[in-house]
Amino acid sequence: MRPDDPFALTPAEYYDDRHTHGWMDSWPEDKRLRMIGLLRNAAGEGARRVLEYGCGVGVFANAVKAAMPQWEVHGCDISPVAISRARGRCPGVEFHLLTKSGPAPPLGSFDLIFTHHVLEHVDDVSKTVAHMTQVLKPGGKMLHVAPCSNPDSLEYRLSQLSIGLDSSGCLFCDDSSHARRLNSVELAAVGREHGLVPQEAFFANQFWGGIDYLTGQYHSILLGWLNPMRGVTPAARLKLLGVAAGLGGLCLLRQGPRHVLQSLRIPSGVRKKCLLAAAAPFAVVLYPVSAAVNKSIHRLREREWRRRKRLPNGSEMYLVFEKPSVFPLDCATEENRNLNPQPAGEVRT
Repeated sequence: MRPDDPFALTPAEYYDDRHTHGWMDSWPEDKRLRMIGLLRNAAGEGARRVLEYGCGVGVFANAVKAAMPQWEVHGCDISPVAISRARGRCPGVEFHLLTKSGPAPPLGSFDLIFTHHVLEHVDDVSKTVAHMTQVLKPGGKMLHVAPCSNPDSLEYRLSQLSIGLDSSGCLFCDDSSHARRLNSVELAAVGREHGLVPQEAFFANQFWGGIDYLTGQYHSILLGWLNPMRGVTPAARLKLLGVAAGLGGLCLLRQGPRHVLQSLRIPSGVRKKCLLAAAAPFAVVLYPVSAAVNKSIHRLREREWRRRKRLPNGSEMYLVFEKPSVFPLDCATEENRNLNPQPAGEVRT
């Protein structure tokens, strides 16, 4: 965890505050379906005991239980607020509170463990994976979904124009609480360190997924990320200016009409009401265009996933591991060419 004020709160208190304000309360349906498909393929046939490690309010644990009701689904998290809310939202799932005094889930009890955007937040990745390995049965599978610093995704290339990767591998668009952004080789090495054998590697957001993510932000956040003054060279500043104009306009088109129409229903001051009333006719006219653009970007993002998920130049990685029944003599000899990030090419925008 790398919060804005790391001395003010414990990790549990920090994420309690975030979950109190609705952090990670929902994910798009196509992302939930993607996770369900990957978990179903990893688990194989038959009922399974499944654990979402770092479950938050249980969005994915609940989706897995709804899709595979025969599975016994569990979730665990360090945030008491998240666990309390998850129990209220997901009655068919059993939730555990993780504490420093010891692991809540019983050791060696799960056939399948998964994380979704958790490893970039934890203080020690190796210790976290070691704990998950302890509660995973021999022969069980583990799926980690995390931001990826492999070269040549759209986000990686834009970072190269501005601040580059920091000492933790984070990109310009990473949340302030992210402690790191691993590449796929580093994550595979952490798994091997604890006797896990990499099985499969998938990648998302090579380009269209990045467009969807970046233009799905508030325009002020996006323009702050793409500030031309942060360019590493004069040419990079010029490119960032062009990218900021293009993505900023797309961001406003995607979100502006909906935001204006929704805000009309919310009580506000006289000045804001006048501004919204003036913008409303434009929002009504542009709303069908906005909806069509959003639908097209979502389709392109999902087509990119289907066609390019084996290519390692994505900004999000999905790595599947297996815990062998017998500890391998030399885990480091296991190879998967899909895990290897390729050298970064010329910056293209």
